[in-house]
Amino acid sequence: MQQTVKQRLIEFLKYLGVGQNKFEEEVGWGNGYITHMKDKKLRQPQISSLKDRYPNLNIDWLQDGVGNMLLPVPTYSTEEEAMFANTELYKSMKKQIEELQGKMSIGGDNITIGDKAKGSFRIKNSGEECKLCAEKERLIASLEEQILAKDELIRALKGEK
Repeated sequence: MQQTVKQRLIEFLKYLGVGQNKFEEEVGWGNGYITHMKDKKLRQPQISSLKDRYPNLNIDWLQDGVGNMLLPVPTYSTEEEAMFANTELYKSMKKQIEELQGKMSIGGDNITIGDKAKGSFRIKNSGEECKLCAEKERLIASLEEQILAKDELIRALKGEK
């Protein structure tokens, strides 16, 4: 039996390592939106917010189960087209990295996690790597790899080495 949109969305959340409430907050959906989803496709406002926040998510996969979860690295016909696309994607990825870095700090024996505007909490560092820290680092590394790939594409299109 083919997965529903809700099941694929939950699969994407697992890939990101993000909980439903956090994800709903990040994309501007109401709390509990995913929990109360019926077996129907997302509407345009939800799709737009997903594309803005996660430009590498394949909406065809999410809506219909067609293709892979993530979009392939695009190819461009002109250098100008590549530079513009890369700039928008680059800005989006940089913003995600900065948000992640702004929500966690490690100092001494403590790890502080949270949003300054909403308060934060501390956990004692037991010497083992915190799962949230590892996930943060994984996401940052993934986004940085994508940025480097885009930069390489631009250099290649410009004929630089």
